[in-house]
Amino acid sequence: MTKEFRQAVESSQILSNDQVFYHLQQLFKDQKSDCVSPVNITRSLSIENVCKQQDAVEWFEKILSAVSQDVSQVYEGRWQKTLRCLKRDHDACHEDNNFFSLPLSIDAEHNDVFNVVNGLQAFFKTTRFDEDDWMYCDDCDEKTDTEISFSVQKYPTILNLHLKRFYFDYMTMGYQKNCCPVDIPPTLDYFESCTYVLYGVINHSGVYGSGHYWANIKSSENNNWYSFDDSHVAKIADTDFLERSMTAYMIVYRKRELSPSSPQQEENNMESSTVESLKITTAEEMRQSVH
Repeated sequence: MTKEFRQAVESSQILSNDQVFYHLQQLFKDQKSDCVSPVNITRSLSIENVCKQQDAVEWFEKILSAVSQDVSQVYEGRWQKTLRCLKRDHDACHEDNNFFSLPLSIDAEHNDVFNVVNGLQAFFKTTRFDEDDWMYCDDCDEKTDTEISFSVQKYPTILNLHLKRFYFDYMTMGYQKNCCPVDIPPTLDYFESCTYVLYGVINHSGVYGSGHYWANIKSSENNNWYSFDDSHVAKIADTDFLERSMTAYMIVYRKRELSPSSPQQEENNMESSTVESLKITTAEEMRQSVH
């Protein structure tokens, strides 16, 4: 249901030994004419027991790693990590990293509502190290007061936000799930250089190690929302699921460039080709925290 990715897969020249990529292309091709089984995909990914729960984010990234970079780049963004020495107020080092999703730590209690924008602010927040964790600065030739910050260098066409509902509880010495409600914004205006429009929510019910995944996705063909639950697909009459969602696990947005153009022109930009939609946008410095 992500047309930019699907079109890129369908138009790619694939070697016969690229098993995952090949079977994914065949799956998209066969879906146009009939209901199909994903058995070849699961086998090529070495998934032996399809009834065993697999983490959606983990396998999302595994599949993207198995296809070519030309195809996966629709989901790929890039941030730059900067370590800054505060003794002489200069940058100690820069490090670029690519990402397929942004993991947002949930700081809300189980009964509190988690705010997605607050989660992004926490992700990109500049952090000052404690004295015990000061970094060695080559220019100063000693450990100095240091802070770390992240800036977005490239915004992905498709932005995936991973809500980190699972956490390790030191009281029980095991993993638990935070089922706090989440208000999902239909439009994400957090970034200065572009805005994102919601089109997908991957849900998880159950507990750590046992549960069920399904997705709510907005069609780019008719703008209707549908629920995809294994082999069952149903039209969703309203968008109440965006408010106080206790099951949202991944939130998926499509980039729309900010411009003085009309709403119709903006809609056309959002529906543009894969090549046009993969333009790199340079951003201002922002703040952090990592998966």
